[in-house]
Amino acid sequence: MSNGHERYPPVTTPAAILHALRWNAVVRTTGQLGTWLITIFVMRLLSPVDYGLMGLATILLGLFGLINELGAIPAIIQRQQVEQSLIRKVFGLVLVSNASLYVAAFAGAPYFAALFGEA
Repeated sequence: MSNGHERYPPVTTPAAILHALRWNAVVRTTGQLGTWLITIFVMRLLSPVDYGLMGLATILLGLFGLINELGAIPAIIQRQQVEQSLIRKVFGLVLVSNASLYVAAFAGAPYFAALFGEA
């Protein structure tokens, strides 16, 4: 009797790691190339002053991006057992933290502009 898995040989751990590393390299390289193309396109559209302002805003948004999930999603992924109630709580935490970051960015925009000398 066949269960449909005989045509694929068993994958060893080093082979699986190399396969994952190759895919990771391809995805990262493709993403970086896309980012460069978009950056070059935007640089051609904007004046140097506007492009610099966009760079400053990207710094702040990047900082907020680092703290937006509070490490909650990786913590769920590493758990052996995940209950539905925990997923709901983490989802609520992520929503509240992102809303708080939005309010901080909106309310703090004048202060961030003054900090970077753009006010």
